Amino acid sequence: MQIGPYRVVSELARGGMGVVYRAQGADGAEVALKLLLPEQAANERARTRFRKEAETLGRLRHPNLVAHLGHGTHQGAPWLALEFVDGETLQARLRQGPLPVPLAISIARQLAEALAYVHREGLAHRDIKPDNVLLSGEGARLTDFGLVLDEADAQRLTRTGVFLGTPGYWAPEQARGDKAQSAARADLYGLGAVLYACLTGRAPIQATSLQAFMASVEFQRVSPPRAERPEVPEWLSALCMRCLAFDPERRPGSASEVVRCLERATADLDAPPRRAPPLTLALVGVVAALALTLGLVLRGDAPPPAPVA
Repeated sequence: MQIGPYRVVSELARGGMGVVYRAQGADGAEVALKLLLPEQAANERARTRFRKEAETLGRLRHPNLVAHLGHGTHQGAPWLALEFVDGETLQARLRQGPLPVPLAISIARQLAEALAYVHREGLAHRDIKPDNVLLSGEGARLTDFGLVLDEADAQRLTRTGVFLGTPGYWAPEQARGDKAQSAARADLYGLGAVLYACLTGRAPIQATSLQAFMASVEFQRVSPPRAERPEVPEWLSALCMRCLAFDPERRPGSASEVVRCLERATADLDAPPRRAPPLTLALVGVVAALALTLGLVLRGDAPPPAPVA
């Protein structure tokens, strides 16, 4: 099957909104081709969301974002060509259990860098979750901007009282439909929720409906990652919980702040142990010698005193 300039090779995934194909361009380069299903293409709102995603990705360029390669229409259904990432989703990786702590830190830092860039462009993602993170080796890329919000004009593509997102990774204000809150701060909650999943193997809130989610957030305290997994450093557990604060104002001020926290901590972990200066080593040697002598005297093992002439 030919869609635009691309030849479809195989089907990668299918959902309620669309299908993703593995395809090749005329030069043989592989792409991920996202096509809106015919029944969804007949819905004006669905077409608007799809077009918004294509326009958004067309203006973004960052190493931790899946790159936009082109878009068009095929038999009345819009399509979107994306960079093909040879790997798996973070959600698929988490089915094997929690990640090693250094890898979790690396993924969180890469996602925070991507979000910092997106927010500087005046946009918010609004659907940060493991399914929207693609892994290739230890590289992480954020994808699926179907729920993107342009903070400049506050254009929303959801109906009043309806939230499009994923249970367990919702920011509380998103679930409440509170439009007065910054969507960028909601992205920080999603970042914290993804980091939590990397460290513990599960979302911070286990919920399958809006009602269950709100009940969990309002009346149950999320257990810190360190309580679930003692080897998680205290600073990392605390940063994760800051991102998951119920009050958006108590979260980090920006994704850039999260990047700085992760970079500083990672630098401290990677730094070689500091060697004591020579004077300190000499003092330690003197103290050790005195302690040894005193111990021998107390045990009666000290050498007899020299005879007095």
